[in-house]
Amino acid sequence: MSDYRQRLREFSAHALGLCEVSAELFAIELQEAIETGVSGLFWLGVIAVFGGLACLLLSVLLLIIFWETHRIMVASSLCAAYLAVAVFAFWQVRQKLRAGRCLFACSLAELRAAIAMLNASGGRADG
Repeated sequence: MSDYRQRLREFSAHALGLCEVSAELFAIELQEAIETGVSGLFWLGVIAVFGGLACLLLSVLLLIIFWETHRIMVASSLCAAYLAVAVFAFWQVRQKLRAGRCLFACSLAELRAAIAMLNASGGRADG
C-alpha cells in the first residue's frame, strides 16, 4: 500500500509540475498577445489620423488647383481612388483575420504533449 501511495504522490507532483509549466506558458503567450495588440492599435490610430489628414489636405489642394477647369473630374477621381484604397484595405484585413494563427497554439501543443505523457505514464503504472 505504501508503494501505491508513493507512486500516487510522484504522479501528482509530476502532474502539478506540468500544470505549472503550462500555466506559465499560457501567461507568457497572453502577455505577448496583449502587447502586440495594444501596439498594433496604437500605430493603426496614428496611421488613420495622419493618413486621413494627408488625404484631406491633398484633396483640398487638388480641388483648389483644378477648380476652374476640371473640378468635377478631380473630385470624382479622388472619390474613386479613396474607394479603391478602402476596398483593398478591407480585403487585407479580411485575409489577415482568416489566416490568423491560433492565439495560444504553443500552450495547446504543450498541454497535448503533457496529456500524452501522462497517459503514457499512467499506462505504465497500471501494467
